[in-house]
Amino acid sequence: MEKILLTYAPQGGFTEQAAYEIAQSITFAQCNVMPGSKVSEKDFETYTFFIIGIATLGNDSWNSGKQDADTVHLQNIINKTDFSKKTIALFGLGNAVLYPSHFVDEMGIFEQQLIAKHASIVGYTPAIEYTFKDSKALRGTQICGLALDYDTELHTSKERIGRWALQLEKEL
Repeated sequence: MEKILLTYAPQGGFTEQAAYEIAQSITFAQCNVMPGSKVSEKDFETYTFFIIGIATLGNDSWNSGKQDADTVHLQNIINKTDFSKKTIALFGLGNAVLYPSHFVDEMGIFEQQLIAKHASIVGYTPAIEYTFKDSKALRGTQICGLALDYDTELHTSKERIGRWALQLEKEL
């Protein structure tokens, strides 16, 4: 059975909750879950398949110019790693009502960093399923991963996660 490392940032909120819900939906592989601050360079060398979850934090975080420790650590490891021969799926948390011009932006930023490090990205989803104005995660008519809005669209999350898990089974 394949092994997938599922890592996420930040800890203690909806992104962590979504990470465990996604891990439970993955039935085709063993899914090991850990927060971004616990991931090591060796973990990224050991695994071939990854799921990375990231939240787009709100105005208070943007204005402070600070990111949480999980996100910073994860970005530092990504910057040091060559992802050639690695396959990555992304999921992102955002709020399409309060931040419709920045919906799941952080997922798009991570995707660009990973592609620059030679990663193969899978798990794109149709943007038409969402209502937002703009996003750094938008790629034509697709979003570069699974977008989740636990603040205003929690009722859609379980179904979206289930469909995405089936999609990943085909793409990984």
